[in-house]
Amino acid sequence: MSLVNPIDFLTFEQFVKIAESIKDNTGHITEYSNGEILYFSPTAKHSVSINNIIGILRNKLPNNCIAISELHVKFSESEYRIPDISVFCGMDIKEIYENDTLHLEIPKLIFEVLSESTEKSDREYKMKLYANNGIEEYLLVDYKNKTIEQYYLNDNSYKLNKKYIDKELCALLLYPQISFVVSDVFKIFMNE
Repeated sequence: MSLVNPIDFLTFEQFVKIAESIKDNTGHITEYSNGEILYFSPTAKHSVSINNIIGILRNKLPNNCIAISELHVKFSESEYRIPDISVFCGMDIKEIYENDTLHLEIPKLIFEVLSESTEKSDREYKMKLYANNGIEEYLLVDYKNKTIEQYYLNDNSYKLNKKYIDKELCALLLYPQISFVVSDVFKIFMNE
């Protein structure tokens, strides 16, 4: 007989109710990891970077793909995360969109926008989590240094493809027809 009680994990439905209440009352985004609820409050620069990337991707992704922010992704029974941007592809995109909660499949690629409070987790914990779950491409967006690091999956770990700066053209590895100028991600107004 074990003297240690196992953690009683929340079901996804329980977590969603708590997460919605927290967001409604505080504006914080929440994730769930091994029994712990994690809180985040994005900055304006963080939000602008996300919106700009989604704007860039919106009309360039194949018709069976969609780029979404703030969508809970279930990696395991004890791991629900909200990547800054997830790109999903497949025949069930409309169903996912109408469901408005969880996507049971793993995204094809993920963008995480770094901040002081999330950089360590994005570079270490999430990088390992995403690699272990087969996410093929991972991009780290650093608005402080105005760079984008592009990683590709190789034998269950990520390898750096390139670190893009300023006016360089970043082309997605999974969708090479999609490219954008790095500095466009960090513009406050797209007509600058």
